[in-house]
Amino acid sequence: PRLLELMQSYWPKYKEGSRISYLLRDHYEEIFRFYLNTLFPFRKGGLILSHPEAPTPVDFKLVYTYHYNLAEIGSVQNVMNDLKIDAKTESILKRLLIFAVSSFSPMIQQIFGRPFAFQFSNIDANSFNNGEWEVIAIISAREQ
Repeated sequence: PRLLELMQSYWPKYKEGSRISYLLRDHYEEIFRFYLNTLFPFRKGGLILSHPEAPTPVDFKLVYTYHYNLAEIGSVQNVMNDLKIDAKTESILKRLLIFAVSSFSPMIQQIFGRPFAFQFSNIDANSFNNGEWEVIAIISAREQ
């Protein structure tokens, strides 16, 4: 509710012309950090948001970078083992970030009043010598 209230407080400035992407561009740090650090267990120190773009009033793009530490990777691997998920850990780490961001669509739809969806343009993962991983996702969003 707090995030919804925050976005609703910003919306009047952007409502004329339905400029939802400009709202997201102008307040991306506050909005997406709150969402990913409060509603999901992504660590503040592991998350970097960069290169916000809003080429049109209804198109938005942002680069999400998340550095998974060993404890997080271990938790993911434990769940994979418990559920007998046969997949690469890297692939699950990527999906966690993509699905967390994509799940934000209904909240935006509530503010905007129209369907809005997130789609990933590109996703990469880099492993570090210490066993940690960094996932970099370019995710676009658009009115549907």
